[in-house]
Amino acid sequence: MKKVIYVLLYMCMSSLLFACDSDDDSSKPPLEQLPAATQEGKNTMGALINGVPFIPDRRALNPPRGFYQFNPESEKFVLGITAGQGGGNKLTTLVINGLDIEIEEANKTYSLVNEESGNFSGIYWNKVKLVSQSEDSGTLTITKFDLKAQIIAGTFEFTVVNNEGETINITDGRFDIRFTQ
Repeated sequence: MKKVIYVLLYMCMSSLLFACDSDDDSSKPPLEQLPAATQEGKNTMGALINGVPFIPDRRALNPPRGFYQFNPESEKFVLGITAGQGGGNKLTTLVINGLDIEIEEANKTYSLVNEESGNFSGIYWNKVKLVSQSEDSGTLTITKFDLKAQIIAGTFEFTVVNNEGETINITDGRFDIRFTQ
């Protein structure tokens, strides 16, 4: 019986030890806390939301992920890049969306406009879905697009306004995603 208790105690202590994050970056300036802007398919995403770091956990329920899929109705593509931070009523999600679009090359910048066909949009979701709404709402720059390796990387920034008229600024966004087709 003592052996079982010691084993259980060891397992509990080990799980506490490994649960601690030795890479706690909260003492660094917000921008330095974001993941590096890479182009290797590392499945990372990050941004500043009103100056506060948004860093999704790659092992959580809403890790960074993406898709680029053909839409036979429009004969164009649909792009989705999404990640979440937190959970329950504290869940915050960022989405970069493209409806009926075609990405032909890297190093190209697109306006984040709205969710209509032919446009890219930026979406901030925290209890309520808020979508970029105009030509000057933000930008998306694709820095790498490799259809064969299924890697898309880039940077983004956009602004949305909530129902109370408060502006939410998403800045210094970056992603490096392996997408599905």
